[in-house]
Amino acid sequence: MRLWLCRHAPVLLDPGICYGVADVQADPAGTQLAAQQLAQVLPTGCAVWASPLTRTRQLADALCSLRPDLDTVVWDTRLQEMDFGHWELQAWDTIGQPAVDEWVSNFAHHPVGGAESTQDVVNRVAAALHQAIPQLMREDKETPGPQDMVWVTHAGVIRAVQFLLNRTPEEKGDVTLADWPKQAPKPGGYCWVDI
Repeated sequence: MRLWLCRHAPVLLDPGICYGVADVQADPAGTQLAAQQLAQVLPTGCAVWASPLTRTRQLADALCSLRPDLDTVVWDTRLQEMDFGHWELQAWDTIGQPAVDEWVSNFAHHPVGGAESTQDVVNRVAAALHQAIPQLMREDKETPGPQDMVWVTHAGVIRAVQFLLNRTPEEKGDVTLADWPKQAPKPGGYCWVDI
């Protein structure tokens, strides 16, 4: 079984702006293109979970309109991007390198912009995964065998999933900058992980 991780399309903001839980819209044409690409590759009857932010809602709605066989969307706040607090909608240049360095120096626990830490994001994504995995493994009369699932979400959540699934059971402890995945799909892109 596979967990598909889909990132919203490019947002309607100037480049260089920090946005996490700020509820900004995605480009409609980019959203439609991303939905069409996903609709072509997703298996029949995937469960769909999505962040309730507008940009991810746009993609989930467009995808489900193209693929009515997909399950009803479960809107889950645990799939939202990091809350950057007072950094939200500020230019990264305005936030400044010293503030970013302070985050990096305590990557797991620094409250970014006075709000969430990276570990907070990892913990809520882990809770969502813990709930999702039994659904991926479900076996019932209507849908025998494992079921794929798609998450319509954000780069930070995708990186958190990758971080969590790349750890061995013996690896415990907080997230570190060295272990944090550097790559995530570009806006409108997707990847998958096998569970």
